[in-house]
Amino acid sequence: MKKNNLKPKKFFGQNFLSDFQLIEELIEEINVQQIDHLLEIGPGKGAMTSLLLEKCESLTAIEIDKDLIPILNERFKENQTINIINENVLNYPLIEKFDLIISNLPYNISSQVLVKICLMEHPPLNLILMFQKEFADRLLNKELNSLNSLLNSFISSKSREIT
Repeated sequence: MKKNNLKPKKFFGQNFLSDFQLIEELIEEINVQQIDHLLEIGPGKGAMTSLLLEKCESLTAIEIDKDLIPILNERFKENQTINIINENVLNYPLIEKFDLIISNLPYNISSQVLVKICLMEHPPLNLILMFQKEFADRLLNKELNSLNSLLNSFISSKSREIT
């Protein structure tokens, strides 16, 4: 595979996590007692995936970039607990029940993914979603907007909080 295929693709809004210390800190934040089924949206090259696999019984990884699928398949070929799916998460039916959904979401699909998660028949027990600062500011804005209104409805119906 050509090395330039490993660079983030702007049209997917990709931004690969590469700071291993940051990744370890994020994973340490997962203080869920038991994670049976985890969904990782956009695993990229799998930097976070290997640590996530230590925390769960099974992991579904949905990656839109077909050039990254062979990398993920090779990296995790010995692991029977991961299901790697080459699909746009916006087109993939999220009908399974997940204990945790985790993602470093691209700005251009953040709101669509949030809406999709909020409307799931079996919403996840926990979410760890990373957003671009401007998007996060919209979510946390005290003035009501359509996005934070939907999210607050989802959160209050599940007795959760956003941080």
